[in-house]
Amino acid sequence: MSELELGKGLIWIDAVSPDADERQAIQDLFQVALEIVEDDADIETSARIFLDKLDHLNVRADFLVELNGKITTEPVRFVIAENFLFSIHEEDLPIIRLVRMRSKADRRAWTSALQIVIELFALDVEQSADVLEDVYQSLKTINHRVLEDKKGSNEEAEEYIQLIAKEEEINGTVRRNLMDTRLVLSYLSREQTLGKELLTQVKIIQRDIESLDGHTSFIFDKINFLMDAVLGFINIKQNKIIKIFSVASVAMLPPTLIASIYGMNFEYMPELAQKWGYPFSLGLMIISVVIPFYYFKRKGWMK
Repeated sequence: MSELELGKGLIWIDAVSPDADERQAIQDLFQVALEIVEDDADIETSARIFLDKLDHLNVRADFLVELNGKITTEPVRFVIAENFLFSIHEEDLPIIRLVRMRSKADRRAWTSALQIVIELFALDVEQSADVLEDVYQSLKTINHRVLEDKKGSNEEAEEYIQLIAKEEEINGTVRRNLMDTRLVLSYLSREQTLGKELLTQVKIIQRDIESLDGHTSFIFDKINFLMDAVLGFINIKQNKIIKIFSVASVAMLPPTLIASIYGMNFEYMPELAQKWGYPFSLGLMIISVVIPFYYFKRKGWMK
C-alpha cells in the first residue's frame, strides 16, 4: 500500500491486494467504505459507477495488463471521497506504478483525486493504442507469410489459425476495455465538476477512444480476411489432393476395363490362344493409362 501526499495532506491511497484487516484499517482511519461489492464484475453503469452509503463516488474500471504473457484486463476500484482517492486492485499495474513514480518525483503534479483518475485513464488509452499497433504488426507478418510467401502446409495453417485467434482475442479485449473507459469518462464529464482543464483532457481522451474504436473494427476486418484466406488455402490444397485422386481414378478405368474383359471365362476369345495375347493386353493397358494422363496434362488438370 502506498500513499500520495499533496502538500501536507494525503490525497491518494493505493492498496494492492489488501487483506480484510488492511481494508478495515483504511475504513476506520479515513471513514470510507471499501467493502467488496458482489456485482463488481457486472457491466451495467449502475454497478460500475455509483454513490455508496457515505455518498462517496465509487468507480469500477478495467485496465490493460500483461499477465503471464497474455494481454488481459485487471479490475480497479476507485473510491473518491471529496478530494481523497482510494484505489484497490489485486495486481500491481504498470500504469498505476508509473503514476506513483511520477508522484514521488513531483509532489505538486496532482491537484485533485479526479485528476489522478483521468491521468490513469489517459495512460490506459495510450497503452491500448500500443497493444493495437502490436496486433496490427503481428497480422501484417501473418499476411506476408500467407499471401506473399505462400507458405501453407497443414502444420503452418494450424499455426496461422492459432496466431490469428490470439490476435483476435487481444483485439476484443482492447475494444471492451476502451468501451469500459468511455463509459466511465462519459459519466464523469456529465455528473462531476471537472473544471475546464480536466474536461478538455477528458474530451481529448474520448476522441482518442473513438479513433481507436475504429481501428479495432479495421483489425477485426483484417482478422476475418486473413482467416478466410488461410481457410481458402486449406480448401485449395484439399481440392488439389481430391483432384489428383479423381484423375488417377479416371485414368485407371480403361486398364481395369481391359483386365475385366480378358478375365472373362469364355471358351472362344481370339487373343487367348495367341502367344502375343498376354503382352498385347499389357501394352493395351499401358496405352489406355498414358493417353488419359497425357490429355489431362495438356488440359492443365494435373497442376
